Amino acid sequence: MLESQWTDPKQKRSTLLFQGGKELAHFAIDPTKQIPEINRSNNRINPNKFLFKKCEPLSFEFLIGDHEPNKTNIFWTPMMAFNRSDRVMIGAAFHNFGVPFKPFQFLVAPMYSVGRNTVGGVAEMSKTCFPARGPKSIKAGLSVKSFGIQDDPKGAVQSYFLAITPYLNFNLVPDRTPKGFSHDLTFKWLWRRDVLPIDDFSVDNGLKVNQTLRWSKRRISHESQLQFEGVLGYSDVFFDVASFARVSTTQSLTLTYLDRKMTRKMNLRVYGGYNLAYNPGTSTYQSMGRYSISMFGAAGYQDIFAENYYFNRGSLYGAQYANDMGGFRTASNTLKMSNYWASSVNATLQLPLKPNVFVAFADFGIYDDGMKAATIYNAGLGINLADIVGIYFPLVQSSNMGNLYQNYASSIRLTLRFNPFNLPFKVASLVNR
Repeated sequence: MLESQWTDPKQKRSTLLFQGGKELAHFAIDPTKQIPEINRSNNRINPNKFLFKKCEPLSFEFLIGDHEPNKTNIFWTPMMAFNRSDRVMIGAAFHNFGVPFKPFQFLVAPMYSVGRNTVGGVAEMSKTCFPARGPKSIKAGLSVKSFGIQDDPKGAVQSYFLAITPYLNFNLVPDRTPKGFSHDLTFKWLWRRDVLPIDDFSVDNGLKVNQTLRWSKRRISHESQLQFEGVLGYSDVFFDVASFARVSTTQSLTLTYLDRKMTRKMNLRVYGGYNLAYNPGTSTYQSMGRYSISMFGAAGYQDIFAENYYFNRGSLYGAQYANDMGGFRTASNTLKMSNYWASSVNATLQLPLKPNVFVAFADFGIYDDGMKAATIYNAGLGINLADIVGIYFPLVQSSNMGNLYQNYASSIRLTLRFNPFNLPFKVASLVNR
């Protein structure tokens, strides 16, 4: 160490002058670790570098670890995935999810698709800042996904999509807000291109604005969402324009009804959605209900903003749906969708059994089917793993949803809610069973 200087910690900004020239290899803040600081990754400067003066040497580590102050740690792990179009996907994930938390986070997971004989995968990155005034925090991020769409034969054009979704999240909780309250405002933009083997090339541009309010007490919590989304899409080949604009709200109330030897909760969810504008277009790709309000939740075909992961994206039919829109816990082949408006009520009860994964559910909905206001209902039992994985078995349903037991396997519902940016926090909730 050639020279050390101290500055008044009460000063927000100060200037220090050091003697010497090129013999100064590094500037470091608190190199002897006398200050109780958690994040030291931004405490060193190399003045002799032309670019990236604050970047430390790269260090690759397996799986996960801690961020060392004199290194730029990148963690890696082998990756394997599967879906109907790509078949098996093999690759690796590179990320910087370590301890302590870094304001800039990223995950890049390129994978080779055996089914399509090409490369796909995901990339997620975000930057969080904490301004002195205004929002409590601001998070800017970018999500990129590319996977296959349909089960295409060998030698044919392989269908796929590429979705790029920048987003901006504002944590608007004031400093004096009571404990248990949160307020988030999120803006999400979309550019997406879908390529199909029928020489149909579709492009979607969209915007989604979501306001979420949450408050929680010891035995009760409430979440309120108000959302606007709009998409303008077109087909390159048929020069066909399609679009929709929708407003919706979701209210969710959770009560703890058992809190002794085991903790069990019940949840009541109410959804309402209305299409301000709806133009499905005339091409086959856009006109099959892609922009409709689904009483079951979004199938892979309707996940326009690429917010979820699906085993099958090429069809409205299938076992997997997202837990949004109508939210019915069924995968009935008798699809119920509306081009106009829809509303539903979903009730879920955690059963007093161990482990805490078994639930009972009941759903009721009303929607405009184009001719009249139609009603549907169902109820049954299911397995819910921390809201990440859900498997639901309907036991009764309304007659207009078809004969439940004629082909029962097709009615079993799967929900997969996975995001690498929030998975550690979701899995942590499994500990308290």
